[in-house]
Amino acid sequence: MRGLILSTFILCSTLNLTPVNAGTRDRVAGEIVPVSAEQSATYNNDQSSYGAENAIDLQNETISYTVPDQNNNVWLRLTLDQVHCVKEVIGNLLMHPGLTWICSDTECRPCTDKHACSSFTVTVSTSGTLPDNLPTATDCKYGDTVQLDLLTGDFFRIKEIFVIGKQDCLDIAWEQVTSDPPLPVRHGSELELSCARKHVMTGMGSNRATCQDGVVETNDGQTATCEKVGWIPVEKNVFIDHDLENHPLWIKTDSELGSGEQVAVRFYNSDEDYAHAGGIEIRFYDTLQYRVGGCSTSWKVFPTTPPTTVDKIWKITLDKTAGIRVIIHCNGVEVLNVPVSYVECENTRWSTYWFWSVEKIKFITVDSASDYYLLENADEPCSAGQYLDQ
Repeated sequence: MRGLILSTFILCSTLNLTPVNAGTRDRVAGEIVPVSAEQSATYNNDQSSYGAENAIDLQNETISYTVPDQNNNVWLRLTLDQVHCVKEVIGNLLMHPGLTWICSDTECRPCTDKHACSSFTVTVSTSGTLPDNLPTATDCKYGDTVQLDLLTGDFFRIKEIFVIGKQDCLDIAWEQVTSDPPLPVRHGSELELSCARKHVMTGMGSNRATCQDGVVETNDGQTATCEKVGWIPVEKNVFIDHDLENHPLWIKTDSELGSGEQVAVRFYNSDEDYAHAGGIEIRFYDTLQYRVGGCSTSWKVFPTTPPTTVDKIWKITLDKTAGIRVIIHCNGVEVLNVPVSYVECENTRWSTYWFWSVEKIKFITVDSASDYYLLENADEPCSAGQYLDQ
């Protein structure tokens, strides 16, 4: 099972600016590590003292010194390891520490020291073609290249430049917290846990806690332990407790189109005989096809073509608020939203299955595509990166 490549990041706006000559700095939460840095030209052609790499070397005592190229342009360019969604760019310039640009899906605009920031532009671009499976984001800019251009003047010097991104939470283990006394944590947006590797929880008033290496510590000295709960390997023919009508089911696959592999998960009620309550099958033929268990008798092509990337995360939702609907998302794209009814179902006995409430699921023997699953206890994958009451 390959790891999910889909990932988005933000430039961090919460760093502590380190004083001049203060030695090595620590990376901030969510910071993207550039692969390389280059600039229009280097002062005195002295790469050791003033090269572009000095702007990303974590050393506050070194500087990059950028001067015009042969076309009289002055710029510094960072290359990232892959496409990220850049939210902020922070330049710790020698004379103007902490200049910050906040990026949307269209541009990166200055937000601090506007007089100094207006002397520069920051652009986020992509060297190739953007992947087709990226989720929609308006508060960050997708790209694998970040460039700082000087508009007025003929040089600039940078001690450090920070790039932090909006991180995708789908493939990051989520946390549950137990503590004595209990921490003031809630579901939803009151107290949220960021998706950075060092988890930071902020909320109403002065409540604040961090979670790192399995330990939570609040600002008033309380401690608790974090239990990492991530993707669960699929085990076939095992009943799994799950309230599908209130919480979606997430399934991770890496099957190739045309492989013939399939996802096959059935739904059950918790009565004594484990009544069959429907199910979903997804087949990787020359096209991606689906079948609604207990309703469809034939395979059908998804009405919306799923993303073509091999690594896929499927979200299966059962909505019984008005009738019965099965909704399937693939890598954030809704590919199916179909009613379970006399009109849609070829199986005339569909209601004897779908009448039951779904309280258990089971991956059956013919399932050859499902690698991992997640029983989500919140609305979206990022909420799985929150502290949840136990």
